Amino acid sequence: MGHEVLLLSPPGDFHELLQANGFQWVPFSLSRQSTRPFGELWTIWHLIRLYYQIRPDIVHHSTIKPVIYGSFAAHVLRVPGPTGKSNDTPVVLFSSRMLTTKGLLEFIEATRILKQKGLNARFALAGRTDPGNPASILEGQIDSWKQSGLVEWWGWQDDMPSALARADIFCLPSYREGVPNALLEACACGLPIVTTNVPGCRDVVTDGLNGVLVPVKNAVALADALETLISNPELRHKMGMAGREIAVNQFSLTRVNAETLIVYNKFLSSK
Repeated sequence: MGHEVLLLSPPGDFHELLQANGFQWVPFSLSRQSTRPFGELWTIWHLIRLYYQIRPDIVHHSTIKPVIYGSFAAHVLRVPGPTGKSNDTPVVLFSSRMLTTKGLLEFIEATRILKQKGLNARFALAGRTDPGNPASILEGQIDSWKQSGLVEWWGWQDDMPSALARADIFCLPSYREGVPNALLEACACGLPIVTTNVPGCRDVVTDGLNGVLVPVKNAVALADALETLISNPELRHKMGMAGREIAVNQFSLTRVNAETLIVYNKFLSSK
């Protein structure tokens, strides 16, 4: 489309690849761990100077510090930038097999509570029933919830990233989990999460950072947590960005595979 794309980042493994693919790359020092006030002020001032020199038409920031510092620099220089996505009416997505053990009944009850309060939000179910599982919800029951206007029934989704892109909040009030892929996918897509304070779920979600943890089998607490996020788009954006950073830094396939190989090697070397 004739646009010139310029990328700012700390030096790393990818800048040569970026340049080889035709992107302009500008090194920008940034410590993710530092909290020294003067150091952080210098980083912001440096960013403002870079933006002043480059004069971008639009900026896009990713991960926590660049979002905060970059947004401030852009505001100072009146440079437009995309903000976190948000539907006119926030969409809360429950995506899983349709099982009672996934907290579906609590999700429905929380939805009912919020609808009765007149909260402006949409609630959607994505996934399929599991007839061979005694915890499965009957498809007729789901259709009844849909017909009553409580929820939207999206059914099975072959393309979960596209489904997650339609949502503003992800909810999985499960009774028990390993490390749920559904939560990892929601983090990777930058969605704030409401889930239960049980092993597996709390390994992915830190309460108050990238989502809200609620007690298991507690529809009232679930409704309260959802209401907080539905009513606060800035908090949703902040938690979504934190979740994206957690997904990249802690749960990326590269890191998981590398750590798995370490375990294999330790086991093999001990034989």
